[in-house]
Amino acid sequence: MQLSKHTLACAVANALFIAVCLTAPMLTSAEPLEPAPAVELDGHGLATQLSSMEPVESSEIHGTLCIKLKRKHSEAPFVCKVIRRDTTWDSVFQAKATEKTAAETLVIIHTPGAPNRYLYAKAQSPTNTIVEPQPISAEKAAVTAFAGSDYSLADLGLDFLQWTSQERLRGRTRLNRACYVLESRNDHAPEVVRVRSFIDREYAGTLGSQGFPAILVVEAYNPKNEMVKEFSLHGSSFKKVDGRYRLEQMEITNLKTGSQTTMKFD
Repeated sequence: MQLSKHTLACAVANALFIAVCLTAPMLTSAEPLEPAPAVELDGHGLATQLSSMEPVESSEIHGTLCIKLKRKHSEAPFVCKVIRRDTTWDSVFQAKATEKTAAETLVIIHTPGAPNRYLYAKAQSPTNTIVEPQPISAEKAAVTAFAGSDYSLADLGLDFLQWTSQERLRGRTRLNRACYVLESRNDHAPEVVRVRSFIDREYAGTLGSQGFPAILVVEAYNPKNEMVKEFSLHGSSFKKVDGRYRLEQMEITNLKTGSQTTMKFD
């Protein structure tokens, strides 16, 4: 059975982005969404709650990556699969070949209490057959773009939620919603060393049960304290259908290049 569109938003992202992923994209429920009582957690508690979410069943959904850079515009169709296993679950992202871009496959293996593992493959040309995905380090995943988009492979795995430094900051309002603010740090990361996530306060307590995409905005900063990426769910990006929230699209902007990628779900 195919799950509703919000189940993809983190691995995507859960996934940031984000899932984010930025977001709680991999979860779903047949029950209408209701706010759960607020749960007061520290930074590590919030990060653990977000990163420990698991899908209730396997699923598959299709969509399009829309990439804009100045006057250039490109699109790449993709498929996202969630595969449940006995003790782990996989997020599989497959970008289909176009006239100008080669096919790509990313597999993120999620294991409770352990770092994500990445498998990745890219065909040599748009007409070549893609090979079996091979292991890639988390460091390389952080600097490898998926299908020429503004999402890195690690963005789709929300690796920042597994960093050792997690601090809950003073709450703020984003997208007209009261939010918890979580700051994740990793001074040894290759490009992004600090990530600030804005988590919907009202629905934070439902994470892991009803799957509301609770991460609304994610800001990524480099070692110079410059914001280099921003992931956001706009108010028009999700709507309530038959008592359930469905994510229609999510955006990530590269502030260094001015490029923007919108992930649209069919």
